[in-house]
Amino acid sequence: MGAEPKFHHRASLKQTNKPFKRRFATKNSMRDKAKGRTQRVSLKGKVLRKHSRADRRNAVRTEQRKKRDHIVMSTRIFSGRHRAPKIVAVIPLCADISASDIVRNLFACVDEPYPEEKGPKTARILNVSRFKQTIQFVELERNVLDILDAAKVADYVIMGISAEVEVDAFGEHCLSALQNQGHPGVFPIVQGMETVVPKRQNDVKKSLQSFMSHFFPEADKVYSTETPTEALAILRMITAQVPKGVKWREIRPYMLADSVEFEPSAEDSQVGRLALTGYLRGANLSANRLIHIPNFGDYQIEQIYHVSVAVEAAKGDSIEEDDEPAVLDQPDPEHQDSLVEANEPNTLTNEQTWPEDEEMNGWNERMQEMEEEESRMAAAKDKRTITVPKGTSTYQASWIAATQGDDNESDNSDASSDEDDDMDSGSDDGSEEEDEEEYEEMVVGADGKIVSASDDENDGEASDKDDGLPTAEEEALQLK
Repeated sequence: MGAEPKFHHRASLKQTNKPFKRRFATKNSMRDKAKGRTQRVSLKGKVLRKHSRADRRNAVRTEQRKKRDHIVMSTRIFSGRHRAPKIVAVIPLCADISASDIVRNLFACVDEPYPEEKGPKTARILNVSRFKQTIQFVELERNVLDILDAAKVADYVIMGISAEVEVDAFGEHCLSALQNQGHPGVFPIVQGMETVVPKRQNDVKKSLQSFMSHFFPEADKVYSTETPTEALAILRMITAQVPKGVKWREIRPYMLADSVEFEPSAEDSQVGRLALTGYLRGANLSANRLIHIPNFGDYQIEQIYHVSVAVEAAKGDSIEEDDEPAVLDQPDPEHQDSLVEANEPNTLTNEQTWPEDEEMNGWNERMQEMEEEESRMAAAKDKRTITVPKGTSTYQASWIAATQGDDNESDNSDASSDEDDDMDSGSDDGSEEEDEEEYEEMVVGADGKIVSASDDENDGEASDKDDGLPTAEEEALQLK
């Protein structure tokens, strides 16, 4: 009797182990799976901690201190003992507007005499002791280039408009140019309001304000200088506000010259030194860099120094002189920018230079020859040669060309086989010279017309004479 088979109970619970997936978590596979995405670092420590009331109060004070320091830094240049004047450009947009009249009214409202000795296109400085600031007015004429140059360095722009005459095309052109170039703060000032009926003065101001806000949305009001009160309000706004900077201007050093002096050299009166005096603004200026003078070009700097300025004493009306001039910066010959704008070409190094007139003329002739050759090739490509019986006129040949053009390749192959049979039969009766005399070739253009024939000129002339209606023999030959 054999051994009894062992009995095994199947377990009621089955354990399943998780597979090993480390092969998908390598550095390269994880980098490819991320596809450039980065994970944000989790915040820890003080950032997640809930701020107390004292912490929030300190944060607000710090933010206020930063804003206050920024305002002080932006207005420091216009305050103090050696303050720089705020530059205001006065632009007449209408033909009947005078920039000098606007500046006269602004001088009169603070009881300051208008400097008459200076001519046009000069800057007139107004010292507003009431507001402890200085304003430099630049009176402009109706010249687009002068207006754009003045707007480049101005802190504010006064737009002179008329209550009687509309802004002409020149004025609109100036406004569009200032928009494209970039402009500082704008003050629209209207003249001639006393000539308008009092009932219509508000309507005129609203109309002018709507026109100016189309070009300058920040100009929300139209001002006037006809009364001392209104003129003083304009001066108060100019002195109290912080000038809005132009970004492309603030990253570069710039200056409006108060005085220009030329010292000619002993050898040549046309060459010398040019001394420019003014307040330097914007970024820092290095003596190694070049300066650009509008309408004249680029020049090197010999030195930059601080000049002595006559200022008012702290007490009394006496005038005292500032310290002696001090040199601020001098150029380094090794790092100074050169005035050479382009490299001098060296013919020995095969450098590509600007082509000369002879080269340009030769290139034009070559281009013309290439165009003519392309046109000839295109015309020759459109032409084709057909074989017709000898003595066929151009009229008949044109019909044959049209018929052959409409046939497909199979028809052409059948026709060629028939022609071969005819030529074989003809070869049995005569020689090859006789076969050549029975057929001739003609060239057909793209328009289907006969261009030329391969026979002699006499045969061509004879075929030309036969042009016209076909004769009975020609019709019979064509049908055959």
